[in-house]
Amino acid sequence: MTVDKATRDVVVAREDGIYYYGLHGRGPVYAFEAPKQLLTIYKDYVAVVSPPRNKAIRGSAPLKSLGLHPTDDPFTSSTFTLLNTDLRFIAHQEAIDGQVRFLFMEWGDLFIVTLDGKVMALLILGIF
Repeated sequence: MTVDKATRDVVVAREDGIYYYGLHGRGPVYAFEAPKQLLTIYKDYVAVVSPPRNKAIRGSAPLKSLGLHPTDDPFTSSTFTLLNTDLRFIAHQEAIDGQVRFLFMEWGDLFIVTLDGKVMALLILGIF
């Protein structure tokens, strides 16, 4: 759940889609069927992080011997999706190695921070 600061709508991610709620009740719904871990608004887009599909590998004893925990599983990848809900299309989608801890915006860019400490910047170039 997040708040769109431009429209002051509350944006809620559910398993079957992304719902907008405003002062006059429920607004538009964007159908996007996938598990959702994180959600934020970035410019005119909705940024969604889906958790890894395989959260733990069976027989994780070899991982423990390397000093890794099942939550730090290096063989999983999260999915990052950038949606334009006004025009109803997926603007960008990519797999990110490891699990995403959080998203934040600074200097007009969106940054992705993973559990293993990697920081990635998503740069969107526009025509002015």
